[in-house]
Amino acid sequence: MAIVEPIKSKDDIKKVEDVLKRQSSRNLLLFVVGTNCGLRISDILALRWNQILDAEEFTIIEIKTGKQRTIRINMQLQQH
Repeated sequence: MAIVEPIKSKDDIKKVEDVLKRQSSRNLLLFVVGTNCGLRISDILALRWNQILDAEEFTIIEIKTGKQRTIRINMQLQQH
């Protein structure tokens, strides 16, 4: 089984964002939400565009825990 490590370097995060900008705005948004909000991938994939577009915050029910969570959209996420 392969070992998966988190991306820890800001330079590496920027490189991934640059690649995703050229490939897919959807995938870029998924990546940026993940790196800025700390959501699990199952929660990110359950998001809908209308939940986060032109919003200052959004609320989800976490799939794993069933807990309600409100996430404020920070400046880094708003810029994408």
